[in-house]
Amino acid sequence: MSDAAEESKKTTAGAWIAWGAGVLLLYILSPIPVLIPIGYWNPQLELQLEETVYAPLVFLCEHSDTVSMFYQIQGEGVEWMLEKLGG
Repeated sequence: MSDAAEESKKTTAGAWIAWGAGVLLLYILSPIPVLIPIGYWNPQLELQLEETVYAPLVFLCEHSDTVSMFYQIQGEGVEWMLEKLGG
């Protein structure tokens, strides 16, 4: 295999790893900014999302003080921003 082909494979693998890490980071950071506004408009949908899409993170919150504190602080920040935007 040529050097260019090997370099292309490395670049492609690196791109997939970066993409996967980015998606994971967005998933970890998304529950509070997604669930708080949805909870204001559609509490039933919020509950469904917590039980399905965010179930692994809910489990971690229930079993880890560090994770729970992270989401509590994030939630306070999002609520503060929503109050400022709402008037």
